[in-house]
Amino acid sequence: MAELLALAFAVLAISTIVRADIGSVLLHEFIPTDSREDIELSATTPDGSMPAAIDTPSGVTRPPTQTEKAYGGSERARGSERVYTPDIDTRRPTVSRYDDPFSPSTTPYKRLRAFDTVLEDYTLGVADSAPRSMPIGGPALGHEDSFFGDLTVDLVPGEGVPIPTVGPGARLIKLVTVPAVGVSITADSADNWYARASVRTRVRLVQWLAVPRESFGGVLRDTPIHLLRGARPVPDHVRRSALEVAKTIGVSQLGTVRETALLVGRSASRGCCRAQDFGFFPINRQPNFYLEPSETPMTPEELVAGVRHGILIEGRGSFGIDQNRVNFQFGGDFFREIRDGKPGRPLKKVLYGSRTTEFWGSCDGIADARFFQPMGLLTCGKGEPMQGARMTHGASPARFRGVTVGGGVR
Repeated sequence: MAELLALAFAVLAISTIVRADIGSVLLHEFIPTDSREDIELSATTPDGSMPAAIDTPSGVTRPPTQTEKAYGGSERARGSERVYTPDIDTRRPTVSRYDDPFSPSTTPYKRLRAFDTVLEDYTLGVADSAPRSMPIGGPALGHEDSFFGDLTVDLVPGEGVPIPTVGPGARLIKLVTVPAVGVSITADSADNWYARASVRTRVRLVQWLAVPRESFGGVLRDTPIHLLRGARPVPDHVRRSALEVAKTIGVSQLGTVRETALLVGRSASRGCCRAQDFGFFPINRQPNFYLEPSETPMTPEELVAGVRHGILIEGRGSFGIDQNRVNFQFGGDFFREIRDGKPGRPLKKVLYGSRTTEFWGSCDGIADARFFQPMGLLTCGKGEPMQGARMTHGASPARFRGVTVGGGVR
């Protein structure tokens, strides 16, 4: 009995010692994710269905976390993508929570609806809604970037549920469903994608996608309309109506986009329709505004030499302009007085103002192309509600006569 009691005390003592040491024992060590190592070792996701990382020309990307938004599941959602009816309401539309199921992120350029034709009733539509099967497989090519997609989709038997893509011309390299369900992906003539199955259930679609890099931007060029993918002729009466409206309200036929070039009789887009971000309606606006240089040799010094008394202004400084873009007032960054054709003493607090047509009409000299400079602007404001956008101004030094400067002094 005494031996058993001694053994019990010994076990208790050992247990006490072990418990006292537990706090100093490191049971697990966190090892951060190493994407390059995953690529070298050809590591996969935990279920083995996808690579753990992909090396692309734009950098390494990893699978995204599962999205919370479910695509499909309502009759309105399944039918509303086929037509778009333009209206005259230019107010900011209702903004809903933006869901981005792709990695790398494509915010705010996720592609869910696209149109490739104008219908007889002036609505935008899809020319051919017949489902075209999307092949799955093949490697990402040299001119493409890879993306992961992770979508939750409510499948409907015998119907195509619209799902987003990363851009036009995207391809499916691999597709996995959780749970395992037979799902096919189809597309229409406007390259809208649909998930199709024979059962009604909610699934998780995990995708490996490849898309041409130029879909996300590149060299801006005036691409002929017949080379644009999916471009189709516009009904004659729609084109006539568009030309009549453009003529009545004085819209220049130079400011076109691919959707309006054919309407005004042009064969090419000039890329002039942009929005501040995905929450605003795209509006027509100029991508650049240039003052054409002199065709005959002319230097800034020669322009100054033709001024008896004036002010040499460099830079933009502060500015103000009315809502009609008629009356304006500008400053500058550096000012010098001109007397008898030569720049002299520096000046300060110089402002000049005029009316738009009068100001441009007073220009009587421009330096030649050797002195031309493009100047980028980040906040060109237009529209109601106001939208800011980037554009480029470009000019050579120019001379203006009779412009109001300072307190009404000419």
